[in-house]
Amino acid sequence: MHDVIIIGAGPAGCTAAIYAARYKLKTLVLYADLGQMSYAHEVWNYPGIEKIAGTELSGKMMQQAVKQGAELKNEDVVQIKKQKSGFLISTNANKYESKAVILASGLKHKKLNLKGEKEYTGKGVSYCVTCDGPLFADKDVVVIGASNSAVMAALMLKEYAKSVTILCRSEVKADAASMEIIKKSNKIKIINGEPLEIKGERFVKAIKLKDNKEIKAEGVFVEIGLEPSLELAKQLKLKLEKGYIKVNAEQNTNIKNVFAAGNITNRTSLKQIITAAAEGAIAAQTAYRQAK
Repeated sequence: MHDVIIIGAGPAGCTAAIYAARYKLKTLVLYADLGQMSYAHEVWNYPGIEKIAGTELSGKMMQQAVKQGAELKNEDVVQIKKQKSGFLISTNANKYESKAVILASGLKHKKLNLKGEKEYTGKGVSYCVTCDGPLFADKDVVVIGASNSAVMAALMLKEYAKSVTILCRSEVKADAASMEIIKKSNKIKIINGEPLEIKGERFVKAIKLKDNKEIKAEGVFVEIGLEPSLELAKQLKLKLEKGYIKVNAEQNTNIKNVFAAGNITNRTSLKQIITAAAEGAIAAQTAYRQAK
């Protein structure tokens, strides 16, 4: 029986683990992946660290949690059941019991829902530039999206690809400094259009637009935004607000001993590493106080 099981190993989950372990709670972190922070090419706005790769910052947080006494396991949680003694948590490999749960599973990438998208995922279609960018060296790639994340993806891809096209419906909306780099790059161009289909044979070859034009593409990176991972919240029948888990100032949900932290909550519209970490710390403190 664990005192607390934390689901997710992003900044909210790792910070919750650091605090919970320091409170001497028997703490287990279960995670399917390393979360959105690990996808960041570079992090520039985390206080005290001028610049760091997302994967490195993620690794440092996880190491700190382990050093404080938390246990981390790379297992995908598929079910949570409330029982008399607390909660029964089932993963793809094991079952665990806990007195309290902190949901910190973060955000997941939105899909285009285009013809060919599912078929060519892993065969040219990707949702992670950090993971797959190096595989597209000297190839023509397309980034679909208009946000800052699309621009960041394009800037990273230009280090590998022969050409990078940002495909967006209207205008790209990103910070001024990044747009200045885009404009000066001879590898990156912006095209307005609406994708209709991802085409290929064994691998991606092109994107067909609604005006019947085609863009050559050996790789397609989807950067159209993120949405909260709510599967487990729905199993527990947690209250939602505007698509996020509703929590109070202490990160309590509507179910006793279930807390939520980070990008899956309604606490703030600023979805950043620093705000997620803060919510993780508060959730762990609340779990400790309510366990006493």
